[in-house]
Amino acid sequence: MSAPPPYRGMAIRAGGLTGMVMVLFLALLARFYDLMVTRHAEFRAAARGQTSTSRQTMAFRGALRDRHGRNLALTRAWPSVAVDPSAIVPEDREAVAERLSATLGIPRRTVLEQLAKDSRFRWLSRQITDPRVLARLPALACGGVEVREELARSHPAGRVGAQLVGFTDVDGQGLSGLELVLDTVLAPRFGRQALLRDGKAGLMRPPVDEASPEPGRDGADVVLAMDLTIQTFVEEALDRVVAAWRPVSAVAVVLDPRNGDILALASRPTFDPGARRNVPAEATRIRAVTDSFEVGSTMKPLIAAAALDAGLVGVAETIDCTEDGSYKVGKRTLHDHHPLGRLSFPEVIVKSSNIGMAQIGQRLGIDRTYRLFRALGFGRTTGSGLPGEVPGKVTERARWTEAYTLASVSMGHEIAVTPLQFASAFSALVADGIIHRPRAILRIGDREIPPAPLRQVYGKDVTRNVMAPILARVVTEGTGTKAMVPGHVVGGKTGTAQVLSRGGVAGYVASFIGVAPMDEPRFTVFVLLDRPRRDQGTPYGGTCAAPCVGEILARCLGYAEIAPSRSTGDGRPEARARHAKGR
Repeated sequence: MSAPPPYRGMAIRAGGLTGMVMVLFLALLARFYDLMVTRHAEFRAAARGQTSTSRQTMAFRGALRDRHGRNLALTRAWPSVAVDPSAIVPEDREAVAERLSATLGIPRRTVLEQLAKDSRFRWLSRQITDPRVLARLPALACGGVEVREELARSHPAGRVGAQLVGFTDVDGQGLSGLELVLDTVLAPRFGRQALLRDGKAGLMRPPVDEASPEPGRDGADVVLAMDLTIQTFVEEALDRVVAAWRPVSAVAVVLDPRNGDILALASRPTFDPGARRNVPAEATRIRAVTDSFEVGSTMKPLIAAAALDAGLVGVAETIDCTEDGSYKVGKRTLHDHHPLGRLSFPEVIVKSSNIGMAQIGQRLGIDRTYRLFRALGFGRTTGSGLPGEVPGKVTERARWTEAYTLASVSMGHEIAVTPLQFASAFSALVADGIIHRPRAILRIGDREIPPAPLRQVYGKDVTRNVMAPILARVVTEGTGTKAMVPGHVVGGKTGTAQVLSRGGVAGYVASFIGVAPMDEPRFTVFVLLDRPRRDQGTPYGGTCAAPCVGEILARCLGYAEIAPSRSTGDGRPEARARHAKGR
């Protein structure tokens, strides 16, 4: 058998080689397809991770403003300095630390400690506001050192309204006050933008194939019911009364009785929101809603008006308050601060008779009084939305007795109310008997928050024609003469309640609530001092709280440009002198 031609073997070998090449080519093509198509996104992301990064785009926290648009809290951009320790070679650390220390005013040792960290990012100084440091920042430009802008809260009004406004942490999250309550409303939504970076982690332009950055959204602006000018009046008056009487705490509330607007709200102790490190928690509390007190005789007009409205007592009726100043209810004996004899219904309130009020309370009865307190909002929160609000305390209906609970609450004892609760309830006496929900916020973004009248508690005729003149007499001839404002009719009521301890009386809660002008009420002002000292005299509501209310009302009336009344009796100076020692 003859051998195959040589070219035939070569053809076979060539065909095999070609097949192998084709197989390898197809395998390579499949590999290219896998890399370039199937796993394209995976490798593209890996490459992008090595050459690019993303940065959060700036968005601003919403501003808090007063009712006239004046800024109370707003966000500003401030420079901060950070380092990338991995981008600074060890031989350069000493020189870089020297420069950073001199520029930022940070100890050199602290800077070196940060540069020695095994990290790609460390903050050195955040939210720099010192003008001298700001002027030196351009000199910091070098590899591994970054100056970036951060957003920080600013408080143009300083301490004024600090507790109501509240404050945020360094990252812009609300921690107290309305900053906390409205955090989700005020908080911005930050966007993102991709950036290329070089081998030394320096940031460059956005990638050419990058879509438009994800947009951010600023937080909503919020307009408060607060009037910054009136708030300033209140803060200054509180500072003076605290300096004079040195109470454990002091609270002041100013409401518009026509709609429940909280025009001002302050307490002492307080704090500076711009320098809040190591601020004690008690200084940040909104005591007008977080603390409750027995207010004593300031409660009496609320009970008396209800009895009058129910027809259980007549305005011209005379009530026997006894010649010896004592009155027995069951096994309990009540006393007036001095014997008052027979008093008319208005005089019971003007002279603040405990005995007279106990009798009026007996006529009103347990059920009506309990329902009255519920209608006035006692024993539950006001719905103001302020943080930490407590409901106060009203004795459970099943535990009321005529000799103790009913008699006590008729004089303002055995019931605890917050200052905001009480100011709101008392405003019903001068707002045609209607109680409003206290309103702290007027607008959130574009959404208006309307006033919220809750219910009719008293008849309009009773409040306008009877109670208003009686409350005015309290100031002109009764226990509240130190709250008089020359040229204006002011109404109000004093209160003094004992603070008891195991050793006896630990002090007093002195309060006064005032309203002006009485013909068309615009301002309800309540000031309460918890355990004022006796340095300036006996710490009754009429001696320490009433003058503070008078000062606030005088400034509010002038600010509102309210014309003087024609029926004030020009301030009755002789009455002021005669009753200067009233409770």
